Amino acid sequence: MKSKLTAIALVFALIFTFALPAQAAAALDIKLKIGSDQMTVNGKASKITAPYKTGSTVMVPLAVVTKAIGAKLTLKNTKTITLTYQKHTVVVTIGSKAATFDGKKVDLAVAPVNKSNVTMVPTKVIEGLGAKVTINASTKEVRITVAATPATTTGGGTGGGTTGSTINTDAGKSKVGDSYYGWSINYPTGLVLDYQSEDGDAIEFRDVKKEYYLGVFVMEELDALTVEEKRQTLYGYFDKGESLVDKQTVKAAAQTYEKITSKNKEGFYFEYRGIQANGRMYVIIFGKKTANASELSRYTNVLDSFKTTFDASDRTLKNLTKIIAGYKAFKNADYGLSVVLPKEWTANTEDYVYPMYQSKNRFLSVEATSLVEGDTLDAWVKREVERFHNKYVEAYRKDSEPTAITWNGIQAKLYKTSFSNDTTNWASNYSIYAVQGNYRYEITYAFIDGQQADSESLFADILRTLKVDFNFIAQNFGTITDDSDLADVNATVTKTSRKYGYSITLPEQWYGVKKDFEKEEVLYLLDGGNFSIYVVEDVSDFSNFSWAIDEEYRKMVAEEKNMKVVESVTIMIAGAPAKKIVLENSGTDKENPSRSIAYFIWKNGKVYVAEGSYYVANGTEFITKQLETATNSFTFTN
Repeated sequence: MKSKLTAIALVFALIFTFALPAQAAAALDIKLKIGSDQMTVNGKASKITAPYKTGSTVMVPLAVVTKAIGAKLTLKNTKTITLTYQKHTVVVTIGSKAATFDGKKVDLAVAPVNKSNVTMVPTKVIEGLGAKVTINASTKEVRITVAATPATTTGGGTGGGTTGSTINTDAGKSKVGDSYYGWSINYPTGLVLDYQSEDGDAIEFRDVKKEYYLGVFVMEELDALTVEEKRQTLYGYFDKGESLVDKQTVKAAAQTYEKITSKNKEGFYFEYRGIQANGRMYVIIFGKKTANASELSRYTNVLDSFKTTFDASDRTLKNLTKIIAGYKAFKNADYGLSVVLPKEWTANTEDYVYPMYQSKNRFLSVEATSLVEGDTLDAWVKREVERFHNKYVEAYRKDSEPTAITWNGIQAKLYKTSFSNDTTNWASNYSIYAVQGNYRYEITYAFIDGQQADSESLFADILRTLKVDFNFIAQNFGTITDDSDLADVNATVTKTSRKYGYSITLPEQWYGVKKDFEKEEVLYLLDGGNFSIYVVEDVSDFSNFSWAIDEEYRKMVAEEKNMKVVESVTIMIAGAPAKKIVLENSGTDKENPSRSIAYFIWKNGKVYVAEGSYYVANGTEFITKQLETATNSFTFTN
């Protein structure tokens, strides 16, 4: 399994579980811009990987489909992606232009691709799910609209308080609130919980017909705000084109607040209230689709019931908090996983196809892959140990023997490792490996040096709360072979440049960043380093070129005291004169110790520069031998 200083987490059903009418899927208005990392969904902004154009095709991150639209994703063989939304099903394959939309074969103009661990798909994929996509060529804006769908009735919810909850299903409950953020409000009849943020600091309710809206938003604000600053905060919740109708400061008996009334282009009037208390700014928004603003006065009693306190003894008050005792529960329904983590942790739903959670300098990830026939837990763990030893020199690594533990009711292996690039700053991985049925599970918890004490405690909590529904995985997952784990580490591939007349044999496991050998430069990544070849043309005198190279290295060493040339010799490679230079960087407070070995090979008026670089921490016999073998395989073809 590929190395990863990441981690995962998943899912813990949240405290509220209601039997309720399922909320209708709301209409969506999604706006993106080519080259911009900003996306808005019904006016609410979030960050994404920036869309880009390939020819005339706009490519957008898969998160637009899964997170913004809400399509369900199933991954097979690490490449085939099945997306389902409402009555539509789209199947695409990374690297292939062939797709199916609702069972019909479709040719995409551009194949889906993985760029920096983010899956990018053409907008046509979004259209296949029933959405409308319009692209403004002049402004580069991409607008995606999805029509609303009617509600259906279900017998129960999964908890989490995220969507579709109605207060009326809880006998005797007539108020809602949040004990962590300290607020409560009377619950208006007929509204259901339509959205709740991961931390619970934003919550929205709507009716089935989408004619009423209630939202409560909380943000930390320790300093006292002026009237104008409070109003500016409220204006920040306006949609594009929303008009101001009225503004005033209201000094009520219970509390003083800023009140703003507005109207949007869809025929809604809104009343905004801004209240500062408890070191926080509370924004309450009530909206109704109506002909005039006076209709809002009928709901004044609801807004007046808002309090910046939470009375835990009030049995009529439903607690919607997501944070209890400094922890919050996460849920990933697609993976059937649950976990409880400190409130500072967040879910990374955009950059990974498996569940991944993070906080400052800590990561948690869970990945399920298929168990290959004949493989075993012990054999898998043995390969992981070998991979770790092949990647880090002994002085830059620490590990203990894998130990047997029980996780989620089954036997597993725990492998603790630490590594450093300078022997001063260390990072650690606690990895759990388990096998159940036809699937393998790798759980990785990672943290940096200095977090050891509380990391041990948190890891114990993770072991206790992280749950996987093995039956769910068996019923919903297909074949997901971890090809990188089972690949032959000694397998090679020969590449040839017909334009420049050379060939070279490289390890298959190296990752090509620039891999077109008909261009003047190629670049491959390896564990802790890289290997490149580039061609310098019009070199008529190799002696002068060699002297100039030595001069450049001398200047570099003179200017940067941490640099040192440890070898500079003239040799023969592939029957041609060559210069070999080995450069060491002892490291600085901003650079890790590293070593590079460059070969300058002269033939037919060209200099071919083959260079391998790696951190000293990664200079194991395995990695240095790979580089040496690759360089020695360099030959000329004409």
